[in-house]
Amino acid sequence: TNGGYRYTTGSNAFRFNQDIFRYEGRVRVNTNSDGTQTFQVLAGFFDTFTAVNQVDGAYFLYDSQGVSTSSAASGNWQIVTVSNSVRTFTTTSVAIDNTNLQKLRIDVNAAGTSVDFYINDVNVGTHTTNIPTGSSRLFGNGVYLQKSAGTTARTLDVDYLYMKTKFTTPR
Repeated sequence: TNGGYRYTTGSNAFRFNQDIFRYEGRVRVNTNSDGTQTFQVLAGFFDTFTAVNQVDGAYFLYDSQGVSTSSAASGNWQIVTVSNSVRTFTTTSVAIDNTNLQKLRIDVNAAGTSVDFYINDVNVGTHTTNIPTGSSRLFGNGVYLQKSAGTTARTLDVDYLYMKTKFTTPR
């Protein structure tokens, strides 16, 4: 019932506010979450690899039952920034697609003051609040499916995951 599957860096070694970051992946959520078979999907930068509530990150969230603290119960992708457990959620106008892969991209500026979210190369929102930038606000990246009710297995297709850091000063 409460299992999860993840494909992540497995460690928190990155932080915003010193370099440009990009996360990209193509995923397909194969079936909708419902009241009896409930699950959530996270994709992007996050720091807690075994839970849907994150302490630090910038990610896409599918949470049709509103399980994640302060999220909306929506069949659409939500975009989230969170710093020290203070979260900003925005529900996009884009529903998950059970048939086609969706390209999810997150761009974070070098100062760590703005995060742009894209679905299939269309900007679906920008966040300027609750972006983790402190030296102790570290994160990794990946995708995570968390089951929270029911016993029927659920799957998430992942075509690729990509993360890029562009250094703003020579190393």
